[in-house]
Amino acid sequence: MANMVKRILVCDDAQLTRTTLRNILESNGYEVVGEAVNGKDAVLKYGQLKPDFVFMDIVMPEMDGIEATKIILESLGENDKKPVMVALTANSFKGAKEMFQSNGFDDYL
Repeated sequence: MANMVKRILVCDDAQLTRTTLRNILESNGYEVVGEAVNGKDAVLKYGQLKPDFVFMDIVMPEMDGIEATKIILESLGENDKKPVMVALTANSFKGAKEMFQSNGFDDYL
């Protein structure tokens, strides 16, 4: 994965989660180019940074991660490369993978 992923955006309203993810990713050689604290911030930061990979919390204030992901994916132009989108959630339930995939995510943690 390190060779394929160049730039990562971490989106989560919890500072501890953002810091933990950044530390894990950077200690393994990945580049975290930005952090977002809510869905609206995630959309804005995505537009500014154009990362290759996005970790997106699902439950965030102002706009949830599902809505932010839909907006990001709808904003892609014809020649834009789709970022890898991974949902971050504490809610694991039967059918979660299918639900997240149907909303544009590649996977979930």
